[in-house]
Amino acid sequence: MCARLDEAVTQEPGARTTSAVRAYLEAKRALRALSSPDDDKYLSFQPWQGGIARYTEYRLGALATSGYAPSPAFVGLPDFTPYAGASQAIRERIHTQFTTVRLREEQRSAFYPVGAAEGLLLDRVNPGWRADYAKAGFTLDGLLDRK
Repeated sequence: MCARLDEAVTQEPGARTTSAVRAYLEAKRALRALSSPDDDKYLSFQPWQGGIARYTEYRLGALATSGYAPSPAFVGLPDFTPYAGASQAIRERIHTQFTTVRLREEQRSAFYPVGAAEGLLLDRVNPGWRADYAKAGFTLDGLLDRK
């Protein structure tokens, strides 16, 4: 499933992205079909909650790079990192985590980078998804196949 998500996230926009998204959704459905109904609800909830929280860290950093100037006191902190660098590091960490995830070891937190990657993918295939996020019912299901 994560390999299919990686393909979908890294494809250039177009027909191949649509095909890659379909392959990802199919792999996701196959994984969830192996779960009990309660586990399936939980597997939907974790990307919606923890994954999008991680995506939001990236997104806020990316937004801060366009026109926001941190205060001199903030810049003067010993561990200060420019927003562009911090945002890029978060995005790279998301990619590394969801492509190397080990469900047995990471358990529920394994789905945080998956949800964050879905947020990145949603930005590309359904740019208005954030307006529907809170109404989605504690799941990202359906947001990837809406346009």
